[in-house]
Amino acid sequence: MDDYDLKPKAIITTIRHGEKDKDGALTERGRQQAAERGDHVHYLHGDIILLHSGVTRVKDTLESFAKHLNLKGDISGETLERELKFQSYTSQYLQYVYDSKNKGELFGNWDNVEGREAEEERMRKFLSQNSSSSEPDIYPSPKQMAVRLARVIATQIDFATITIPEVRTNFVNGSHEPVLMSFLYYFLQDYDPTDIEFLQKIGGSVDFTEGFGIYIYDQQDGSNKVIFKFRDIEKEIDQSRLKAFCLSESVR
Repeated sequence: MDDYDLKPKAIITTIRHGEKDKDGALTERGRQQAAERGDHVHYLHGDIILLHSGVTRVKDTLESFAKHLNLKGDISGETLERELKFQSYTSQYLQYVYDSKNKGELFGNWDNVEGREAEEERMRKFLSQNSSSSEPDIYPSPKQMAVRLARVIATQIDFATITIPEVRTNFVNGSHEPVLMSFLYYFLQDYDPTDIEFLQKIGGSVDFTEGFGIYIYDQQDGSNKVIFKFRDIEKEIDQSRLKAFCLSESVR
C-alpha cells in the first residue's frame, strides 16, 4: 500500500484555452471543448480558484470548464450536489507576451501556418531558443515562460501543503500553448532540455483545452507527495528542484 493518503488534498490543473476565432475570441466550439473537458475531470469537493492570463478567451475557457467540473468527495465517491462557487484572478505569469496588444513578429504570425507538421516545426523552433527570445521586449524566452509557470505551481503547492487535510482546494490555471509547452519542455527533461525529438516523444503540442494535472497528497510521515500527470506520463515532483528552477532565471 502507498505511504500517502489516497485522497488528494489539492488538485492543480493547467490548461490551454479553447478554440479561438480569427480575432482571438473563444468560439462556441471552444466553450463546448471546455465544458466537455470539465465533465470528465475529477475534482475535489472544495474551493475552486481560477488563475488566468487575463485574455478573455482564457478566462471564458476556465469559467466554462469550472461550471462543468465533475466534483467528488473522494476517488470512488458519488458526485456531490453543490452550488458552484469559484474565485477568479489574473496573473501576468500565465501570459505569453508582455503586452497583449503587441504580439510582435513571431506571435503576430503564430497562426499563419497550416498543417500539423508546420505547427510542430513552429513549436520546435520556438522551444529551441531556450534562454533566448528573438524579441526580448515582446515576449519572454521559453525558459522564462517555464519559470513563470513553475512559480505559479510552486506557490499553489505551498498553499495546499500549509492547509489542514480537511481543506480541499482545486486550482485551475488557464494559459496559452507556448507557456504550457515551455514548462513541459523543461520539467519533463529535468530542467535541462537537450532532446530534439521531445515533441515527437510526448505526442505533439498541447491541443485546445488540453493540459496537465498535479495531485498533492499527505504522507504518513507528515510530508507531502506531489504527482504530475500528462497524457500517459506520470512523474513525482521534487519540490526542492522545482523551487530551485523557479530561481534559475529572472522574470518580468
